[in-house]
Amino acid sequence: HLSTFLALIIPTSSSSSLSSSAFIAVWILSSVSTAILGGRYILVALVLAGLSGGALFALSICVIIHPELSTRVILVSVCMSLLTLAIILATLIPPLHRFKHPLLRFAASSTGAFG
Repeated sequence: HLSTFLALIIPTSSSSSLSSSAFIAVWILSSVSTAILGGRYILVALVLAGLSGGALFALSICVIIHPELSTRVILVSVCMSLLTLAIILATLIPPLHRFKHPLLRFAASSTGAFG
């Protein structure tokens, strides 16, 4: 999802869209960098899981209820922030460790189901 997002952000309105080779380069760079960082640092992996899970859960809710654009933006940003914060807090605060696995499973399942 990050590679598609970057491919849509990089071209400006005055230029043409990315060529296939440029898209492959953006796709490989974003996927390799996130795989290396997520594989090396556990917090990066948890943050990426929380961000993708929260965003895709909010988008699935938006598909169901069809809110206005501003409501969609707010819902996505709130869900992303809350799920990411909950996963990080469950990782860093020892009494909350029992919530880490269910939160991470929720994030991974919403990424898999809605992504």
